[in-house]
Amino acid sequence: GNLFVVAHVDLTYRHPARYNDLLTVESRLETSGQASVVFSHKIESEQSGRIVAEGRITLVCVGENGKPKRLPEAVRRIAGAAGSNGNSD
Repeated sequence: GNLFVVAHVDLTYRHPARYNDLLTVESRLETSGQASVVFSHKIESEQSGRIVAEGRITLVCVGENGKPKRLPEAVRRIAGAAGSNGNSD
């Protein structure tokens, strides 16, 4: 089987959010490589329109042995359709 592990996270908090705030979360595929994908995320307050937080996360595909392995074909196909630039790892 395939597993995805978090290899890197970069998160910047911009403004506070409170309980019961309505938030919009936008996630976008930025790049993909042979064994990894990078997503960017933006969290925005629906009330104020302010960006609450934004960041990036790198996920690496690994096998059951924990070693990196090539992304599954279905993931590569989706990444290609999303406009991935095909960066290599």
